[in-house]
Amino acid sequence: MIFRFLGWLIGKPTAFAAWLHAAFCALMTAEGRRAWAVIIAFGCGVTMTAYAAWSLWLVRDHAMLAFWLGLSAMFVILVVITAFTGLLVKRDIGGSISRNGGSFNIRDGVEPPPPSEPPLNP
Repeated sequence: MIFRFLGWLIGKPTAFAAWLHAAFCALMTAEGRRAWAVIIAFGCGVTMTAYAAWSLWLVRDHAMLAFWLGLSAMFVILVVITAFTGLLVKRDIGGSISRNGGSFNIRDGVEPPPPSEPPLNP
């Protein structure tokens, strides 16, 4: 199967180059970066779930090891689900530090914050 894929890849260099170009051009926009982040988080979640299942199978005879390994696997899956949730919500996070104190602001929403000064027209 891998040889078939490699044969297709070598036989169609322009199709692969076009796909690779589109994938990297997607990184230039905010939505493209968000899509790549979701794809990477999904891949990490699948990989870590498979790794946890294999590890639990290896220690299936030791109840205490299986418990702690399963608990840590659930924690990793929780982190991945939290990452999915954070990636799918648009946020604006800002903060400042001054001598009198600091401020920290998190806004959920689609609209960007209004500009503080009007843009200069040349």
